[in-house]
Amino acid sequence: MALTKFTLTCAILASMTSFLSGLHYNDLSSETADFFMKSDEISRRKMENLFYFLIIFHSIASLTAGTLSDLIGRKYSLILSMIFFFLGSLVTSCLALNYVVFVTGCLLFAIGISFVQAVTPVYITELSPDSTRGFLTTFPEVFWSIGYLFDNIFARFTSKKLFTWRLQLGLGTIPSFLLALAMLLTLPESPGWLVTRGELSEATRVLKKTSVSEEEAELRLGDIKLTAESKQSGWVGSWKKLLLHPSPSIRRALIAVVGLNFFRNSTGIDAVNEYCSRLLAMAGVKNGEDILGVTSAVRLIQICIILTAGFLMDKIGRRPLLLASVAGMILFLAGLGLGLTIAYQSHKRIWAVDLSVAMAFLCIAFFSTGLGPVTWVYSSEAFPLRLRAQGASMGAAVNLVTRGLTSLAFLELYGFITVGGTFLLFAGMASVAWLFFYKLLSETHGKSLHEKEIRSCTYGVGTSAGAVLSKRDGHVAISKRFYGHEISSFDRKLLKRSASFPVSFRPSSSLKNYFTSNTTQF
Repeated sequence: MALTKFTLTCAILASMTSFLSGLHYNDLSSETADFFMKSDEISRRKMENLFYFLIIFHSIASLTAGTLSDLIGRKYSLILSMIFFFLGSLVTSCLALNYVVFVTGCLLFAIGISFVQAVTPVYITELSPDSTRGFLTTFPEVFWSIGYLFDNIFARFTSKKLFTWRLQLGLGTIPSFLLALAMLLTLPESPGWLVTRGELSEATRVLKKTSVSEEEAELRLGDIKLTAESKQSGWVGSWKKLLLHPSPSIRRALIAVVGLNFFRNSTGIDAVNEYCSRLLAMAGVKNGEDILGVTSAVRLIQICIILTAGFLMDKIGRRPLLLASVAGMILFLAGLGLGLTIAYQSHKRIWAVDLSVAMAFLCIAFFSTGLGPVTWVYSSEAFPLRLRAQGASMGAAVNLVTRGLTSLAFLELYGFITVGGTFLLFAGMASVAWLFFYKLLSETHGKSLHEKEIRSCTYGVGTSAGAVLSKRDGHVAISKRFYGHEISSFDRKLLKRSASFPVSFRPSSSLKNYFTSNTTQF
C-alpha cells in the first residue's frame, strides 16, 4: 500500500474529530436522557422535544457545513467543529443551571457533530492518493466507534455515581481544545480547495508531501487544475446546480448518496446496538460489568472489521463489499426478529434467546464490512470537486436525521408490532436497500476523483466532452494511442458510449476526422 507517513498522520488527526462525535452523540440517547431526568428532574416531555429539535438542527447545520467549507476551507471548518465541541462541553458541564442553557449546549454539540459528519470525509478524500482513498476515508467510522465505546465505558462509572453526568458531558472539553490546536499547527489545507483559490505553490507543496513520488504529485495537480478551471468557467458549486439543474450524472450521484445515507440507519443498526445489552440480560448475563465486557469486546472486533473492510475497499471495490454487507444484514435481521418473536412467546425457549444474541452480533459484523464504512467513502467521492462539499453535506444531513428518527421510531414500533416484528421490518427495509444499491450505486473504485468531473462534463453541464478529453489527455498516468493521439483507457470507454455524445463524437470515421482535424487541442 503506497502511503506516506504524513498522509496517514493527517488522516488520523482529522478522523479524531469523529472520536468526539461518537463520544457525545451517545450522550443524547434515550438511556443517557433517562439518567439526566433522574439526576436533575428534566421531564421526559422536555427531553423528547429536545430530540426532535436536535434532529431539525442537525439537518440545518450539516447543509451549512458544506457551503462554509467551500468558503473558509476544509481545515478551518474542522477546527471550527472542535470549537463547537469545546463550547458545548463547557456549557453542558459547567453552565447548565437550567433547561434553556442545557439545550444551548446540546445545540452546540449538534453543530459540531454535523460539521464533522459533512467535512471530515471530504477532507480525507481530497488529501488521499487514489490508491488509498478508500482505506483512509474509513478512519472516521473507526474513530466514531472508538468514541462510542469509550463513552459507554465511562457511562458505567457514571451509573455507579462515582462521577456526575456533568463530568460525562464535559469529557470532550480538553480533547477538543488540544485537537483544534494540533490541527491548526499540523494539518495542511485540502489541495483541491487551495487550487480553486489560486494557491498553486501551497497546493504543490501539500501534494508532494502526500504523494509517494513527484510524478504522482504532478499528475494529481494536473487533474485538480483542470477541475478548478472548469469551476472558474461557470461550474459553480452551488445548491442550484445540485438540486435544481443537475446533469444526469450529478442527479444519479445525488440519489445514490441520499439513498445510501438513508438506508444506513433506517435498516436499524442503532436499534441492534441499543438492544444488545437487553439480549445479553435475557440470555443470563445479569452482571452489568459482564455485559459491558461482552459489548466492549464486540465493539473492538467491529473496529478491526472496519479496518479490514477499508483495506479491501481499495482492492476489490466499494460495491461488492456493500452488496455482501447488506445481504448478510437481511439474513441476520430476519433471524433476530424470528428469534425474539419465539423468545417472547415462550420464555422457556432459551435457545431462541441465544440465537437472537448471535444474530445481533453477526448483523453488527456484516454492517461493519460494508454499509458502515462505505457510506463515508462513497458520500465524499461520488461528486466532482465543484459539488463535493454540498453533496457530502446533503448526505450527512440525511444520515443524522434518519439516525435520530429511526431511534425514536424504534421505541414506538416496539409497542405496536413487538420487538421481533420491528426487527423483521428492518430486514424488509434492508431488502429494499439491497435492490436500491444494486440498481443505482455505480463503482467508484479505480477511478480518480477527477474522472467524476469528466463524467459530469460529458453530459453537458457547461463544457464540451472533446475539450475536457483533450485537456485530461496530458495528465493521465496510463494512456494508449488512439488515431495518433494519447488518450486514457477511461476516456476511450467514454467515447464508445455513443448516446452520451453528439453525432460527431460517435465511434466512426467522423471520430477519426474529429481527432485529425483538432490536433491543436492535443
